[in-house]
Amino acid sequence: MKATRVEMMKVIELRVVDNVAAVQDNVTAMHGKTVTLACATTKGLVPLSYCRFEPPNTSPFSIDSTVSVSNPILNRYYFPPNKSLDRGDCAVTIRKVKYEDVGIWTCGAALDDGKEYTDRIKLEVKGLMSTASVTGVTGARF
Repeated sequence: MKATRVEMMKVIELRVVDNVAAVQDNVTAMHGKTVTLACATTKGLVPLSYCRFEPPNTSPFSIDSTVSVSNPILNRYYFPPNKSLDRGDCAVTIRKVKYEDVGIWTCGAALDDGKEYTDRIKLEVKGLMSTASVTGVTGARF
């Protein structure tokens, strides 16, 4: 039997995360629809002291279960009802996502050690126009 000497290769993406990590680090949403960005503790069901988000084009904000659908930040951002800081969830739901939401979002959360841990989520928006990328809409208003 003759040896073929063919080598098999597979590329795998490796993300190194700390105590808080994005559930999905790349999210694509439809323009005008609702989308949720979420991070969670990597330590299991460990409570978070707080949760905050830094959007690419708006001021950072803290968020918890008191920020509900009926009481959103800037009439658009609220804490998803199925998430809980007590279970280690840090999440924000964006009502009627817009092209100005496109870009890198940073989620930050603190555990009982008093330190803030962060991760990043890239948000893209599809809609009437072609997919908006981070570079394609910087500074643009739609």
